[in-house]
Amino acid sequence: MANWTVTSDSSSVLNGSTVAAGDTFDLIISNVINGVYSGYHISADDFKIGGASQNPTNTWNGGNVDSGISKVVFSDVGTPGDPANTVKAQVFSSGFTANSANNPIFIDIDERVFPTGPSLSRPRSVYLIGQWEYANTGQTVSVADLPGDLLGMGKALAVETQLDSGSASGTTKYAFSGSVDEGKSTIISLLTFTAANGSFYKFEPTVSFFNLGEYSNDYTSEIECTRSNGYISSFTVKTYYSPNALASGSTEELEQLGHTMSVNYQLEAITVAVSNKITGISYSKKAPSNAHVAVARVTGTANTKFNISIRRLSVGDEAGAFWFYNFDQGLFLEYPYAKLFETDSTGLKNVYYTLADTSALDDQTYTILLTEHIASGSTLASGVSSSNTIVKYGTRSLTITPTTSTGSNFGTLPSSVVITRPVDYSGSKHQRPKYTSLTVEGGTANASNVNVTLTKPNAGIYAGMIVTGFSGANVIPHNTRVVRQVREGVIKLSNAVTLAAGTEITFTDGKSDHVPFSFTVVPNAGGDALSINNGFDRELSIGGLSPVSIQTNGENFVRNITLDNTTGLAPGMTFVGNNVTKDPLPYIVSVNTSTQITVSTAQTALGDNTLITFSPDDIGSSKVEFLNARVAAPNVIVEGYIKAGSLKKSSVLPLHLDNIITVA
Repeated sequence: MANWTVTSDSSSVLNGSTVAAGDTFDLIISNVINGVYSGYHISADDFKIGGASQNPTNTWNGGNVDSGISKVVFSDVGTPGDPANTVKAQVFSSGFTANSANNPIFIDIDERVFPTGPSLSRPRSVYLIGQWEYANTGQTVSVADLPGDLLGMGKALAVETQLDSGSASGTTKYAFSGSVDEGKSTIISLLTFTAANGSFYKFEPTVSFFNLGEYSNDYTSEIECTRSNGYISSFTVKTYYSPNALASGSTEELEQLGHTMSVNYQLEAITVAVSNKITGISYSKKAPSNAHVAVARVTGTANTKFNISIRRLSVGDEAGAFWFYNFDQGLFLEYPYAKLFETDSTGLKNVYYTLADTSALDDQTYTILLTEHIASGSTLASGVSSSNTIVKYGTRSLTITPTTSTGSNFGTLPSSVVITRPVDYSGSKHQRPKYTSLTVEGGTANASNVNVTLTKPNAGIYAGMIVTGFSGANVIPHNTRVVRQVREGVIKLSNAVTLAAGTEITFTDGKSDHVPFSFTVVPNAGGDALSINNGFDRELSIGGLSPVSIQTNGENFVRNITLDNTTGLAPGMTFVGNNVTKDPLPYIVSVNTSTQITVSTAQTALGDNTLITFSPDDIGSSKVEFLNARVAAPNVIVEGYIKAGSLKKSSVLPLHLDNIITVA
């Protein structure tokens, strides 16, 4: 009984009185000995009465007990197999008379199966992610079912779930989950990797485990390789799990831990001597909008002939037909054309071609057609594509559109400002304009002057820089620039300014991607006076460029949501918040009024005064650098600068006039 102990029970009765049949005494069996956990888990099924018969389950009749005892019933106080579980042994009297002495009653409690370790039969959860590099060609991967008992290694799993095919992410992932027996090494995954004909595994594959924590000693793996002609042609990976006695958790809890097994290998093609073959072509699959000379590098065996044809889908008036590149004239023409080339003695040939300017066009697709030269008997090696696509990007636009929820407040709104930029794509070599911005203190002693005296000289200020800032109600005029440095610490500007000493003034490189804009807003037909909303938010007056948090106003919404305001919002912005439906991530479809938006998915769970955080759409490098409004009676002029670098997509951003202008 080194692994458990039994508490006694006693009862006081009068000398000569009868203990009635059916009276019971309760004994408690515990795995805590002298205050110390023994390391063994117990359950009612673990115990019996020596020499007794069992009927029904865990009820033991007769056996090695003193007279006066009819049966003993074992039951779990807690959860069977849990370390904190105890077992109650309920002793039933058959009726006997108590004498004058204390009468100890003997009961022979035995273990049904003597344990050799902590609760070998206790079921334990497992959740392991298995991952490996995706290979669409060159190999096959078999993920075996594991029903029943496998190789005598304990109860095996039969649940494997594909989490990611790998075709998009580049990594194939499976989840192996289910239940295993504690104390046994159980196989939980069996993977077989087989190289396709012409491929092999260059090195001995390995297995790495991640995020195991206190489970670091519970997982093991073994790899068996099969070789053909000296190459590793296939291998199997067996992964075992032996849960420790102290670590525990449900399948869901283990999933959150992210136990991960990574299978590492290097798949390569078997090198075979070739002759008169084209073995590869490399080129830039993405091209910028500007006109430039591009190159396709064709490799193969020495002095191998091949044909190349480059075609594009016609655009504009030419739409609906393919045009082909004429290598002799250096331009695309409306009739098929292919040219014969030959690799040099090193097996290389650079094929040059010119791509025209597409800055005024949408993205354009070109196809390089690579074919063998039949007369010379040349061929394309396996895996070499005969059709190779190039995407030549056009441009994207950033449109700033004056908007109002109350059209009657103003006359005809000014036209939008459209800014065009190259597409910002991965690998782009577009040279973005230089960006320099610095803020210094200076002023004109509150007198109108073109010369500004800096609190501290700054050598970083130079001619052509854009100058912004304000001192109280005095704003530096729009499109003011640095003319020159008069003397150390004194800068001449293109416009007179009135600034208090110590005013923060921002100087920005005039050759940067800053774009000035100016909108003249006229009053309505009634001639209502226009004025400036003092303290308007310069950052959020152009929607869609900055994060903003706004509360809901009401409840029982579907796709139209009422907010306290819509300042700073624009179509395409995503949002999160309490009770916001997140899958898929919702976004703004339209800004309808100064208080209402339409969203992509129904949001029926939103309540009143729920704070929602809106995030800008990823349109590229853009933000408001400076925004100001001034009265030029009877009109209001809204002017400023927007930083517009390369763009990822075209976007229309609202200029919220209602946030800036007040109507009398």
